[in-house]
Amino acid sequence: CNFLLNSFSEVYEDKSFEQRLKEFGPLGVGLSGSGPTHFAVFRKKADAKRCENALKTEKISAFTVKPLKKSIFIV
Repeated sequence: CNFLLNSFSEVYEDKSFEQRLKEFGPLGVGLSGSGPTHFAVFRKKADAKRCENALKTEKISAFTVKPLKKSIFIV
């Protein structure tokens, strides 16, 4: 999770949702593209589901997904 970098994070002023995600203890939190989508990386699926369910009770769209087995990494 040391590589969750996005240049828009520097200019994205509202950090409240990022802080909300951090309350669930993820390995990392990031901003997807130029926003407004955030994501969190969890070690255990149960922790991700706990976060998803809590956000849904707040009427926030949330989904638990898993990474693909094969992908490319571009540096």
